[in-house]
Amino acid sequence: MLRRWCVCLLLFSSLSALAGDKSNVAQPRRKNASTKLPITTSSAEARSSFEKAMREFEEYRVPDTLQDLRAATKVDPNFAQAFILISRLTTDPAEQASARTRAKQLAMKVSPGEQLLIRWLSGAQESNYLAAIAAMNDLLAKYPRDQRLAYLAGDWLMQQQRYEQAVTVLERAVALFPDYAAALNDLAYGYADTGNFEKAFAAMDRYVALEPDQPNPHDSYGEILRMAGKLDAALEQYRMSIRIDPNFGSELGVADTYALMGKELEAREEYDRAIVFAPSNADKMQRELQSAVT
Repeated sequence: MLRRWCVCLLLFSSLSALAGDKSNVAQPRRKNASTKLPITTSSAEARSSFEKAMREFEEYRVPDTLQDLRAATKVDPNFAQAFILISRLTTDPAEQASARTRAKQLAMKVSPGEQLLIRWLSGAQESNYLAAIAAMNDLLAKYPRDQRLAYLAGDWLMQQQRYEQAVTVLERAVALFPDYAAALNDLAYGYADTGNFEKAFAAMDRYVALEPDQPNPHDSYGEILRMAGKLDAALEQYRMSIRIDPNFGSELGVADTYALMGKELEAREEYDRAIVFAPSNADKMQRELQSAVT
């Protein structure tokens, strides 16, 4: 499933240079440096909830991700990394602002890497893109072998419509860890958004092979097939996702595909089903509007 919330297009050419500079994102690892971004928390329970949330995020189960991140902050109210990721993923503006503020308040109590993470994600939310991308590049250079961090960066760049830069970061993650399913998912979208459907389909084939019993690989494949104009094949993938997990919400993909095919009645029936799985009131309203358009 395409990981895009509100997209803000970056307008400065200097940002493209920062995000696209491979020397910035692939620095040699310093001797004795940690290979992973630290997770600063005083609670084993909070850490466990956080790790569970990250696995759910990689499976595009965003409501579950947020639930476990919130649980982590309840156990450890000083868990800065959990707060900044809540602000990254929530669709509630009030929750985003409060979580971002709390993360910034706690920034001086965590590792330098986590401080960069907070500076990157909070800066982006506050439209301070030059500082945000500089922090992201510094973070990727500091932890060049952290595949989850590379995935988080690639996913964020996709949202900003920086597709070529996203592909650069995600290809590196996959080169380091060829079976990293989440990165393959976003990489396929990056290829599709740059018009390289041959590579997109190859990445999706690998993703589906790695996680054949998960709904998201089929949902994502359906969307990429639809982007390529292969509408019947897209419907097959969406329906497979629904069979695997009827609660995942792939009815929306079916509805959108029917709408593109001009099958308005079938589209409205699927939008009615998709509304049930809307993760927020904003998503519910959007699906109602899409139904009304048909």
